[in-house]
Amino acid sequence: MREFVPKPKQVLLLIILLLGTVAIGVRSQAATAVPQAPASGLYEIYLPVAGKNFTPGDVGSGEKQIYAYSDAAVLQPNSALLPLLTAQKPLLCQAKAAPQTWTLNQALQNGWNYLSQQIGAANAAGFRAAPEVDSAGKAQMFAMSALADNRPDGALAGLLQAYTLNPQSPITLVNAAGIFATLNMPNEGLALLDAAEALPGPMETPMGIPGEELAANNRGYALLLLGQWAAAENVLRPLAESNTELSEARRNMSLALLCQDKDDEAMYFYRLGARRMMWDKAEYGEEIEGIRPPIDLTLERSAGELFTLPPLGVMHTPGQAQTVWEHTNELINDNIARDQELNELIEANTDLRNNRPLPGPITLARFSNIYITAMRAGNEPDILALYEAAAAQETVITTLQDEQTAEYEALFEEYPEWDAFTAACRSTVTGHLSVWLTEYFQFEDMLAAYTEAKYAAMTGTAANLGDDLNHEFVSLNIEHEMQTDLAWRVHMLNNYAATTAIRWAYCEGIQETAQTESADPVFTWAAKCPAQLTRNKLGVNLIPEILQVRANCEVFEIEINGPTWITVFGQVSIDMKNKTATIFAGGKLQSPPGTLQMALNDGFYITLSENGVSDLGMKASSSVDVGVGPFVGVIDGDSVELGVAGAVEYWNTPPSP
Repeated sequence: MREFVPKPKQVLLLIILLLGTVAIGVRSQAATAVPQAPASGLYEIYLPVAGKNFTPGDVGSGEKQIYAYSDAAVLQPNSALLPLLTAQKPLLCQAKAAPQTWTLNQALQNGWNYLSQQIGAANAAGFRAAPEVDSAGKAQMFAMSALADNRPDGALAGLLQAYTLNPQSPITLVNAAGIFATLNMPNEGLALLDAAEALPGPMETPMGIPGEELAANNRGYALLLLGQWAAAENVLRPLAESNTELSEARRNMSLALLCQDKDDEAMYFYRLGARRMMWDKAEYGEEIEGIRPPIDLTLERSAGELFTLPPLGVMHTPGQAQTVWEHTNELINDNIARDQELNELIEANTDLRNNRPLPGPITLARFSNIYITAMRAGNEPDILALYEAAAAQETVITTLQDEQTAEYEALFEEYPEWDAFTAACRSTVTGHLSVWLTEYFQFEDMLAAYTEAKYAAMTGTAANLGDDLNHEFVSLNIEHEMQTDLAWRVHMLNNYAATTAIRWAYCEGIQETAQTESADPVFTWAAKCPAQLTRNKLGVNLIPEILQVRANCEVFEIEINGPTWITVFGQVSIDMKNKTATIFAGGKLQSPPGTLQMALNDGFYITLSENGVSDLGMKASSSVDVGVGPFVGVIDGDSVELGVAGAVEYWNTPPSP
């Protein structure tokens, strides 16, 4: 077996693709983005929704930047994740095929025989003679287009054809082995991997990923399908413990361990394999709540809205307490009514979302991640500190009120005569209110700081949603969450106003009228995917006539424009429930002068799972200038380097709203 040398860890700029609607289909024309020259000065790259500041003159060292959708994944906490994984042992810890030994030629022929069964012998023969796949490069790009269009049979045909036209390419055998495993033909895959090892010369490095790493992953995955868990672990462990960009290897390692009842370590590698580049979270700090990376690495939240705590009005004298008590009672009732109204609106929104066509997995995962991130903004360390300060001040006030109650009750024994008692009572209650108001105003200031920061973070997160109903759902839930914070203050004031009013009346104090405020909050919803989140658009054409990939803040779109042979292959003719296939395309991305320039081994990847494209990402040189406006690039099919990695896919592990 070829050995790979783990690469030194790079300090990578991590920019996350949190994308919207997935649209995969055949169209007659491809939209063309109009290139614009990048602006000068400080850049923030959002591809499309997250970024870090950098000065173009400070980069250009040749390091790569990874843009990977999966790096924004929100994970279950370990306490919930482990039972989900172990429950899947009966399903996943089963061999999918019996071991057999094939020669290279036998394995290749098995592949063509399989394809003939799927599409017919005449179609299989016609495909091999088609001009659309008359070069190895074209055949590879056909394979990628087929996989992007949910046609793994077509991907296998393209790779087998590429090998026929270029039999000295070990990476083509490695890639075909990955598709063979996806099609539950692991023995054929192992035969191809053995043949690839025997070929001379180094393997290609699609997207900078060594072919030896792809080979190790695909061998481990094939062994998993044969039920050889320990052998798979031995192959996968060196790769899974390295700095590889193959999250597939870590997921496969997880299953190899799970099926040997090494559950804790299996969960550990599952978590590492859930993200492509941010698996080593220690480099960037601890995850919040143990379920997601630090937000500033995964979201661009500059479009958050300002929230101002509305004026409420308080009693400045004990005589005004009755008015404030009545007023806050009304506010509590208003809050309850608004809660009910919001619940009805949320339920109606949920019905509308449930009754429309089910979106693709990227849309579902993106919506889930955005929703969870928005609703847990209060748990982010800086915002949590503001909450804890307000809560601590509430404790101070509660302690103060207990002390004041003890002082008030002591008056009954200290002043047995009624006139003396009422005079002392009025003096004591007046003094108590003055002290209480000092502490209350501090609490109100702390609450204002907390709610302002929290609302900005929540709405800044919601701004990353472009779908109308999804944006409305999250915005309504944000407002509902804020109502709880506003009720906190109202209940605190209501409680003390009631106590003061009752005591003041018992003291025979003079009643006064307080000036109250409506206290109606203004919740400004964040804009849907505003300009600062959409100013950079991605367009990549893989042979302009065949495959286009475009992305911005709210849309990820793949257009398959042919060749016509692609429709001969059925979409997902096998059960993809517990597997994924990722195809990497790296090459010289060419573009007009002044726009995006990408070097060799730049490129992108697409992951196919049960319901279609479930992940995608891009790699670009750190010297790339991405300013305002769209940009577009073209990869020449004959110069592209292709890689395929198969992997296990667990079910029901992502969280959902």
